[in-house]
Amino acid sequence: MDRINATCWGLMCRIAVEMTIADHRAIDKATLRRTLISICRHLTEALRLLSEIAADNGIELDEDWS
Repeated sequence: MDRINATCWGLMCRIAVEMTIADHRAIDKATLRRTLISICRHLTEALRLLSEIAADNGIELDEDWS
């Protein structure tokens, strides 16, 4: 559970930082795009880590959940 908590809290912190940075800039299309791309990268990394945790515990995650 510690690894899951750390992964989820880390993800939320990274997204919060991205949104704080975006809030202090004039939100133009380029800034919004960079912010969304960065958040997507953080989500992808978190999903990879959660899949790794599941595999370490003998759990197969269904890829069709999205």
